[in-house]
Amino acid sequence: MKHTGSILKFAVAPCIAILLFALTLLAKPEPAQPAEVQAGQGMALQPPAFLKSAHAAGLAQVDFEFILEEAGVTAYTKLDQELELESLESRFKIIRQQTEEFISGIVIAPGYEKLSEFDESAEVQVFLHRDGWIVGYLTRYQATSVIFDWINYDEKRLTETLIESVVRTLALDVGVSDFTVSHYDFRYPEATNLVLAADRIDSKTIIDSFEVIIPRRLSIYESSWSHFNSGGYSRCYLDDEDMSTIYQSGSGWQSRIGELTSSELSFDTPHKFQLGGEFYMNGNLRIYCGIAIVYQEAAK
Repeated sequence: MKHTGSILKFAVAPCIAILLFALTLLAKPEPAQPAEVQAGQGMALQPPAFLKSAHAAGLAQVDFEFILEEAGVTAYTKLDQELELESLESRFKIIRQQTEEFISGIVIAPGYEKLSEFDESAEVQVFLHRDGWIVGYLTRYQATSVIFDWINYDEKRLTETLIESVVRTLALDVGVSDFTVSHYDFRYPEATNLVLAADRIDSKTIIDSFEVIIPRRLSIYESSWSHFNSGGYSRCYLDDEDMSTIYQSGSGWQSRIGELTSSELSFDTPHKFQLGGEFYMNGNLRIYCGIAIVYQEAAK
């Protein structure tokens, strides 16, 4: 990040800052801007049952081997019924591999199908196994913050990740509505939790912020951010330094993704994330900024 001497003037207005499962991450919105805050101990990361089976089988004997090699943050469910794989083929943008037992490829996340500007950022790697497994994941080279589902954020807030929305859609396609979706990060087997924090603003000229404190008892594996803009000019700051800037003269979505270092997000220190913008077209500006942190909770 670099320091910026911007002299933009923003009008302050109320907004909603939401912290999903915010461990002891403490969200403190600016006093002048009331905020709704949700707190908890983070989204638990739980290895899928097929991971143990794969290790027991020596990997080479199972269909899940390539997932262990290429997957990063993952959402998954195991339905109590077999999947008719043929009925789900049309959901795939690209089918990379297909056998009688499984299909793997790329599925576009719900709500993004007609938004070409999202390109690969709306693509979720998917693995379907006939025995009931539905797995959606990012590759191990993608930042965790890609899982923010900004297009559906206004409706769902942070109750569902991008990869989870794909898993749920596929399960509903086969007529199952009662199931549980879990998350795991294949890059960091020791990680126990994933936490998301985000803020959203709109109107012609506006600014808002939230604060995060990371307790020293946590082991941080990755911290990354996401900045989305529906048109116009917007900036996201971390501790008053420019973290991301987006400017576009027309309509359409633009995004930025990046990672945070341990010096930028140090322990036991309040860190302020601030976002603001100006819109020059039709006044329908929406700006989103969020952070994702993968961590391990210290044993008690």
